[in-house]
Parts: sequence; structure tokens; C-alpha cells
Amino acid sequence: MPVTGPPFADGCVILTDDNGDDHESTFETFNFRDECLTLARHKSKRSEIVAAA
Repeated sequence: MPVTGPPFADGCVILTDDNGDDHESTFETFNFRDECLTLARHKSKRSEIVAAA
């Protein structure tokens, strides 16, 4: 099925796993006539930054 155009929705989301760790993921949604396909990709685990006083 051919894609009818560029992604019509995309974004970056922070998801938290069962251990409480944050992960940055990207999502893209493509239109295939009457159906949509969303692809998700894990970018990285977010590191915790602690400021010293």
C-alpha cells in the first residue's frame, strides 16, 4: 500500500518504565488511504542531572 504523503503527525514523548526510569521516544504517524500506521522508536534513556549547591 503506498504512503499518500509525509508523516501527518510526529513528536517526542517521555515514557516512564516499570523501574521509574524515563526514556525519550519519537513517534511518527503515516496515512495509508483509510488506515494509519504509527511507528515508535526509542531514542535514549534520560539521565538524571543533579545540581550541586
